[in-house]
Amino acid sequence: MKPPLRETEDSNGAPPELQEEDRFAFKHPLLYKHYALTNEIELGYIKNVIVDKMIWFNSPIYANDPFDSNPVFTFTGSKQEKIDYCFSMAKESGAYQTNKSAKKFALRRWSNLRLPEPDEMNQDWAISCFTIEELHPLMWSHYSSKHAGINIAFRSGPPGTPSEISSAIKVNYLKQRPMVNILRLVKEDALNAFTTKSPHWAYEKEYRLFRKMARGLRKIDNLQISHVNIGSRVKPEFRTAVINFCKDLNIQRYAVGISPREYSLEKKSL
Repeated sequence: MKPPLRETEDSNGAPPELQEEDRFAFKHPLLYKHYALTNEIELGYIKNVIVDKMIWFNSPIYANDPFDSNPVFTFTGSKQEKIDYCFSMAKESGAYQTNKSAKKFALRRWSNLRLPEPDEMNQDWAISCFTIEELHPLMWSHYSSKHAGINIAFRSGPPGTPSEISSAIKVNYLKQRPMVNILRLVKEDALNAFTTKSPHWAYEKEYRLFRKMARGLRKIDNLQISHVNIGSRVKPEFRTAVINFCKDLNIQRYAVGISPREYSLEKKSL
């Protein structure tokens, strides 16, 4: 059974703890998202983004970092708080139809609580990851198929009509994993659990968009694409296809290549 972690979501599926303006650290005009482009399936995903205005959201369960969205769970509280927690779990499960039977379960179980596994907490949520780094060589190597891919620059939206992208949350990079007390959950807990990573990942300068949904494609309200950067190792036929997607929608295209003198990337208009 999962703990009663969340409050009611908004119409877009965003948890309320991620709706407060003071948590929106997004202050950049553009966020970038990398895509591999080595086969027809990946080309189809890119078409979904550019043409159909859809973005892939993945479950934290499938993250490439086992520490991702994996806080330290505790049951720190009084006996009564533990009994109340077990009672709410019993009622939520549907296995105990009456308050009396649920209370009996709680009185039996409170002293032997099991900490939840990360997957139990994460299975209802999906994340889409972005960065403010446009030309970071490691990002292109890791997330754009060793430069055989692209990245897409998304705008936050024109004044008065912001895109959903503008609600992306900045990731913090800390040495200590966040603590989540199951008995005393507060709004910050979910946010910290999903947006704290090891300093090893700090070079990514990541922002995250959250939705209550299974992993998959989601239509994004008012998705604004500024431009598309195409890696130097993209196959000619895929390069042509992406350029054509962009031309049809008047989206600027750039070719990204290595600097002739430095360990850096440069881009030029196509």
